[in-house]
Amino acid sequence: MTVATSASTEPEKQSSTLLAELERLSGQDVALARLLHHRDQHIGKLAEGFIAINWCGEMPEVIEPEEQHIIDLLCEYDAALAHEAQ
Repeated sequence: MTVATSASTEPEKQSSTLLAELERLSGQDVALARLLHHRDQHIGKLAEGFIAINWCGEMPEVIEPEEQHIIDLLCEYDAALAHEAQ
């Protein structure tokens, strides 16, 4: 017997997990709070928004590991939301 699973369940679970991890991160609280508060308006652009808030839209030459981690998570979250929207 084969049990069918919803294809949309996995991306929703992934975006929820990524959002939870983003919300628990410290050190960038103000930027993340501003960004995540309006995330529905910025689907697909959260990483760009984080860069704009922190560095006036330009990537610095040196990015701290925790900042890079946040950017990577935001890129994953953007991709998961885009996948859910399809």
